[in-house]
Amino acid sequence: MDLYGQEIIELYKNPPHKKKLTKPTYTKSDKNESCGDKITLYLMVDVKEKITKASYTGTGCAISQASANIFIDEIIGQKLSNVKKIKEKEFLELLQIPISPARKKCATLILKTIKN
Repeated sequence: MDLYGQEIIELYKNPPHKKKLTKPTYTKSDKNESCGDKITLYLMVDVKEKITKASYTGTGCAISQASANIFIDEIIGQKLSNVKKIKEKEFLELLQIPISPARKKCATLILKTIKN
């Protein structure tokens, strides 16, 4: 837990995917009304619907921002239709840390954004 918790903090402080893509194929924004986390997701998708690049911008807690980075690492190279089928439980397993019910909306904001 401690090692993964440190990784979450590191991704929050130094997010490799936190930037706006120029000329993305898709852009979608969403927010967590209960705490104020905000995410804008940028995707570049090829003609075969494969995600070739992805990034995000946003503000919020360490969980929401780090989970966006972890998710983007997972989705690059996948078909958009397959990514939209990812279940919440499967997504939370990617984080490799326990997420309390109160923080679940923070952690899954990026998943909610891509599904919309």
